[in-house]
Amino acid sequence: MRGSWRLFVLSVVFLAAVWFLERLLVPGIVPIAWADHRQPLWAVETAFVLRSLKILAAGIALLSLVFSLAVWGRRQVQSEPRDLA
Repeated sequence: MRGSWRLFVLSVVFLAAVWFLERLLVPGIVPIAWADHRQPLWAVETAFVLRSLKILAAGIALLSLVFSLAVWGRRQVQSEPRDLA
């Protein structure tokens, strides 16, 4: 159980770091190269990689949170005394 919480915290920290890097390195760049608006190729590629990392980190954080809450809920249900009468 501690491992899944640790994974959740690490992925949230990684998500925040990637979000900060995206704002610092490529502000206002959309990770899709539009034909109308010329943008440097390095900026589009960097924005694409950072957006991909951000989506992966968010997915891992969400899955680890759901898993942690499911394990916690199962333990809570199993620890409650049951009255069979």
